[in-house]
Amino acid sequence: MNYVIILTSVFLNAAAQIFLKKGMMLIGKFDFAETNYFDLALTIAKNPFLIFGFACYGLSIITWMAALSRTEVSFAYPFLSIGYVLVLFFGYYFFNETINFWKILGVFFILTGVVMIAKSASVS
Repeated sequence: MNYVIILTSVFLNAAAQIFLKKGMMLIGKFDFAETNYFDLALTIAKNPFLIFGFACYGLSIITWMAALSRTEVSFAYPFLSIGYVLVLFFGYYFFNETINFWKILGVFFILTGVVMIAKSASVS
């Protein structure tokens, strides 16, 4: 059950990144020095992708707190790196971002590390 809670939090965090990216694609670039913050806040408040991204973050935090209440932080925290893998593939699927050899190699190392951490729970 701890794995389910941890992975739910990781998935929600990755989903938040994708929704925030989509929302910002609709808004476009802005410069902090030249931005009217009131207008920006209104634009953000009306953007369903950004709102849903914020909601995913909120749910991710709640599920993460549940995970931390049940497991050691040194066990749970490395699982957050799976978010990098999810975002890589979500970015490819939803935004046509590139995946190359180096990204795949990085995914291999990330997943290898997560498996090692997961196995450590059964050893101790």
